[in-house]
Amino acid sequence: MRSQRKGSRSSDQFYSASHFVHVRPMFEVAWIPLLAGISGPLQQTDDMGVVELCLDGFKNAIRIVCFFDL
Repeated sequence: MRSQRKGSRSSDQFYSASHFVHVRPMFEVAWIPLLAGISGPLQQTDDMGVVELCLDGFKNAIRIVCFFDL
């Protein structure tokens, strides 16, 4: 992270969140844009594939909310 702040492009590593405590703050920040991104296509399409993907997104978001008691 420090190398990214300094503007260095030599670090092309990806760091995965390895503990559940990383998920809660990320979801608290991203839930509104996430639900907006899912509900828009759901309202504008008749394609059942898109509808299923949107509903799966809602289902997974609900699972995260229940798991973290948000």
